[in-house]
Order: sequence, then C-alpha cells, then structure tokens
Amino acid sequence: MDDVSTMAVGQQEIVDAEVAWAEAVRRKDNVAADHLVADEFRLTGPELQRLSTGQAATKDQWMMTLARIDVQSFDLKDIRVTTFGSSAVAFVQASIAWSIEGRALPSEYLLTDLWLKREGRWQVVTRISEPARE
Repeated sequence: MDDVSTMAVGQQEIVDAEVAWAEAVRRKDNVAADHLVADEFRLTGPELQRLSTGQAATKDQWMMTLARIDVQSFDLKDIRVTTFGSSAVAFVQASIAWSIEGRALPSEYLLTDLWLKREGRWQVVTRISEPARE
C-alpha cells in the first residue's frame, strides 16, 4: 500500500472503506455492508455464475450471497486509489481464503471499485472482480 503520509485524505478514506468492506465480508456483517454498498451497486466478473445468474449482480443479490460465504481471511495486499472530486477508483490486489456453501473459490483477485461520496460518506457503486493467476 502507499505510504499513508503521502496519500491524499480522499485516497486514505477509500483505503479505509476498502478495509471496512473486506472486514464486513469476513464477518458477514450485513449492516456494515449495507452502509458501504450503494443501492445501485453492480458486481461483474467471470465467476458470477457461482454468485447469482452469471450477469452483473445487484446489491440485493450480493447481500443475499454474503450469508452463504465463509471467509477464513481477506487480505488486501495492494490498494491504489485515484480520486476525482466526489468519485474515486480503487485498484486492489486481494488474497482471500473463502468458500461458498462448501465450494472453494479462487484465492487471488484483482478488484476494480468505483466509489462515490454522498452525504459525507463513500459508497461503492461498481466492482469488477477478476481472479488473478495464482
């Protein structure tokens, strides 16, 4: 991760939000996840047939899936953030030990998240999740 002392305030807020989201997933914390994930959220990625319909998952689909996921660890190895006023893009390398209903999921991911700041807080509106080569 970038050195916090050289990171702009908005960038650090996104890093903190990424960490909070990973922790909400690890704990299956619906309240925290609901606070971080925007109502119009969409998740795309090649593994979505395991999560929903094989199409972009909505917030409701993602929230229902949260209860079915078992996470042993969720490590954010690198977060690079670019802010654009009240929006930001985060590129994240994540290592996750997890399964869904007993089926192991890939463990290395490249994530691209679009965040918007609304009413003083950041919410993620889009995630593109791409398994990385292990």
